[in-house]
Order: sequence, then C-alpha cells, then structure tokens
Amino acid sequence: MLLVFICFSYTGTFLLQQHYVGTLVVLSLPFIAVYFHENSRKTILKATSFALITILLSFIYNIDGIKPIPRLKNQNASYFVNEMKKDTDKSLIIDFIGWENTYFIALQSQFPPNDIFLSVEGENAKINYDDVIAKIENFNSGYLVLKSNSELEKFLSTKLSSIIVCQKEDITLYEWKK
Repeated sequence: MLLVFICFSYTGTFLLQQHYVGTLVVLSLPFIAVYFHENSRKTILKATSFALITILLSFIYNIDGIKPIPRLKNQNASYFVNEMKKDTDKSLIIDFIGWENTYFIALQSQFPPNDIFLSVEGENAKINYDDVIAKIENFNSGYLVLKSNSELEKFLSTKLSSIIVCQKEDITLYEWKK
C-alpha cells in the first residue's frame, strides 16, 4: 500500500491531502506498532526525528503550490470578518466571491448557520430569492457581503437601504437596518 501511495504521489496523480495521509497512517498502524514494542530511548529519538524531518520537508517540498498550512490568497475576506460586529440579532447575506473567501467569511463570522445566506455560482445555479427575503424579514439588521454588479447586489439594492462599512477591490461590506 505504501508503494502505491508513493508511486501515485510521485507521478502527480495522487493528491497529498489529509484524508489520504490519514488512510496511510491507519493502514500502517499494525506495522508501526511492532516497531514501538520496545520503548527504548533510541526508538523514541528515531520516531521524533522522523516526525520532525517529515514536517520540515513538507514546508520545503511543495507540488504545484500545495502548502501544508492553508492560507487565504486574498486577505480581504479576513478584513471583512474583522469589521463585522458580533450580534445575535443580525443576519449575514454573502454573495459568491469565490469558494475560498465565501466560506471563510461564513465560518469565521461566528454567526449561527441559520442566520447566514450563501449565494452559489455555476452554470445552473440560481439564487433563491425567497431565502434572501426571509433573512431580511426575520431580522431587524444585518450584514451584506456583495460583489460589485452581481445579481444579488442588484436585487438587494431595490429591497434595502444600507450603509457601506468597507470596500476592498470589487467586494463591499454593507450594514443594513429596517
């Protein structure tokens, strides 16, 4: 199994993601357990040095920009999250601004999932305007993270009066109140 993992990762047809590494570790446990039968200082030193070398090399050797610690390419999303005031009486409506940023804002905003509306994007994706209206009707105020000239921005501009909190590139954070 280990040879299959190594061959596919070397040719680039196998992504080195957490769940693949987790599978490798679980399948290797019976073989590793035999190695740790003796708890000598030398065995522990070897295991520690192997773990450190593996971690250090994962930072040095990257294939196609895959990093061991994920980072946001565009830091604007973190700026918007910091600008939002945490309040339980508010809703959050997020226009699709990319897979990474849309879900980062939703997760890091600390709003309850039921108070968040996420817009989707794709060829056949359609915005469920009934859900958007429900978020507006059920709350007295909230935040909008909208992409410039998007369908959702055009729709909400006719329904709400809002104040610009901050703007970065083509994404704007609005605060609305009834």
